[in-house]
Amino acid sequence: MKLDAKIEIQPATKDDLQVIQNLARFYVYDISKYCGIAENAFDWAFPEDGLYDCSYFSKYWADTNCHSFLIRIDGELAGFVIVNKTGILPEVSWNLSEFFIVAKFQGKGLGSKVAVLIFEQFKGVWEVSALPSNKPARVFWKKVVSDYTKGNYSESRESKIDPDPHDMIALRFKT
Repeated sequence: MKLDAKIEIQPATKDDLQVIQNLARFYVYDISKYCGIAENAFDWAFPEDGLYDCSYFSKYWADTNCHSFLIRIDGELAGFVIVNKTGILPEVSWNLSEFFIVAKFQGKGLGSKVAVLIFEQFKGVWEVSALPSNKPARVFWKKVVSDYTKGNYSESRESKIDPDPHDMIALRFKT
């Protein structure tokens, strides 16, 4: 994969909900590698039908303050991003609610580029968070945010209530 790959971030429509839910099954599968045995609010048991339920993604389409995007790299479907205004703490302008790059494109610097493009599109106070047990996500976001802000961000452990109480590591910064 070349680093000069063409990245497209396309607004998702209601017709794209099923595509995002399908991608989200891989997203949850990836997270389960790190959080599957962690003690938290989520049930990481592998479903008997072999498919993680990602129907909760439909809530984003009901939220008028939510922006959903499909990511394409060199024309190929490569992931999704969901941005909303509902952070753990109320003083954020934008929250990176969901972010996923398929395995084929991970580890090549493309996710970082996508994140920066999203940060540049939505100006204000940002929050990006990850489950404490998801160490790869925490390392990724800390590097992306630190590089983007030149170290000008805050990090804290916060308790998130929705959908069930659980801790998150939250990074906050301004764009």
